[in-house]
Order: sequence, then structure tokens, then C-alpha cells
Amino acid sequence: MSLSKKIIMLMLAIMLLLILFSFIKETPMTNNEVDEYINKINQLSHIPGGKHNIEELRSFFSADDGDPFYTVNLYKYHKRAQYLAKGSPIISGVEAYDKFSRVMVGLLLQNYSYPIFGSNWLDLSDKGWDKIVIVKYRSRRDMAKIFSDPSFSVASADKWASIEKHDRFVVKGLHLPEMYKLFIFLLGAILAIYTGKIVYNRKRVNSRKVVKNIK
Repeated sequence: MSLSKKIIMLMLAIMLLLILFSFIKETPMTNNEVDEYINKINQLSHIPGGKHNIEELRSFFSADDGDPFYTVNLYKYHKRAQYLAKGSPIISGVEAYDKFSRVMVGLLLQNYSYPIFGSNWLDLSDKGWDKIVIVKYRSRRDMAKIFSDPSFSVASADKWASIEKHDRFVVKGLHLPEMYKLFIFLLGAILAIYTGKIVYNRKRVNSRKVVKNIK
């Protein structure tokens, strides 16, 4: 099999997996699960300013419906990162947030979640925001897994050193945002048809060779 055909087959497999994951719905968390995650989060160290509102978090997890959701995050950075620990690096707020982002993106991907939009350009606003980031979470359980991960707690030192102010909205994609599922399905179908055509043409060529050899 040629390299181009192997690449096509790999892309097809990835598309099929994405289709599968996009339509799988998580079961809602049980009360026992919520308690376990909240206990884990409480046991982690927290940087002042970065400690979760536990009751608010518990309420959010307890209302789990298994559906995916989006967080819309607005950030304004310190010009210089405000670390509390002695011996911390002297870097800008943007650099500190980038350090946190590298860890956070890895945790998101490990839990079937990912950022879908980010921009440093926010016009027609007098709030002074520097950045907007929209993240899709597959489920509230995945968010709970991330928040209870020790590496998230460690990376939060960079996050809260970078941020002068922060606002977040939790929303559900009820209409156009979920059209990505249709896009993935159509792309997968196109790849499947294209791959099938290649296989069919190859069989035709091989059959002609067999007939020619017989003659």
C-alpha cells in the first residue's frame, strides 16, 4: 500500500473515531461521584485567588445531565506576573498564562475536551479584556477529573499569577455550535467514498493483470 493510501486510511480511522466520540453521551454523575471529586479537589493545594467556590462547584456537578457544554472565558492579564512564592520567575502575565495553557490543553485533550476558539482581539468593549477563550467539555465529569488532577493544581499557580481579572460563562450549544457533528460525518463519508474508489480501482487493475497473464 502506497504512503498516500496509508495516510487516507489513517485519516478515515481518525474521522470515524471522532464521529463515534461526538455522539457518545456520558451518563450523569452520581452523588457519590460528586462527593469523591469534591473531596479530591479539597485535598489539593490552592493558590490564593485560585481556590474554587466548593459549594458552587458541587451544585454544578450535582446538576449533571451528561451533556457537553462550553465555557466562555474572558481574561485581563497583569503586565508582570504576580507570583506569591519567593524565587518565582520574573515574567509577564501573558507568559505565565501560556505556561498554564500548555498544561491545561494537555489535560483537556486527555479528557475528550478541547479549546475551540481563542482571540486576543476584542473590539467594541470597554471592559479592558485581553483575551477570550471558548472551551468545549465533553461532560461535567471530565471537568471534575481535570479540576481534581494534581497537575492542574500546580499549574494554577501560573494561571492566577497571570490574571488581573477573569470572568466565565457556562453555556450549551443548542443550535449551530453542534453542527460540527454534521461536518465530521460528511468529511468521514467523503473519505470513505474516496478510499472505496481507490480500492475498487486497484482491484480492477489487478483483475486485468490476471486476465492478461492468462491470455
